[in-house]
Amino acid sequence: MTESILSDVQKLVTNGKIQARRLMPYLCHVFSIMRLTETRRVDTMAVDKYNRLYVNPEFCNSLSTGHCAYVLLHEVLHIVLDHPKRFLKMMGPDATEKQHYICNIAADLCVQQL
Repeated sequence: MTESILSDVQKLVTNGKIQARRLMPYLCHVFSIMRLTETRRVDTMAVDKYNRLYVNPEFCNSLSTGHCAYVLLHEVLHIVLDHPKRFLKMMGPDATEKQHYICNIAADLCVQQL
C-alpha cells in the first residue's frame, strides 16, 4: 500500500471540488485555476485577486465533503464576480480592516443571492 502525499485538508478540498463541479459543471474552469494555500490567517476560507484559495485547516477539518463543496462554490463565485479585484480598485491597497470587513459582508450578501 502506498501512502498519500496529500494532507487531510487537501483530500477534503479535492473531494469538495469534485462534488461542487457536479453541482455546477459550468464553473469547472474556475476550480482549475484556484491554488490551495493552508493558513491560519483566515477563519474559514477566502480567495484573493490571484485566484488563491486560502483554507483554515481547523475549519476545513470540521466540514463534511458536502459542506466543503458549498463553501468552495461560495468562494468560486467571489472569483467569478471579481470581488477581490473590485475591492482593491474601490478601496486601494491601503484599505483599513474595517473597510475590508464591510466589503466582505457586501460581497458575501451578493454571493448568497445566487
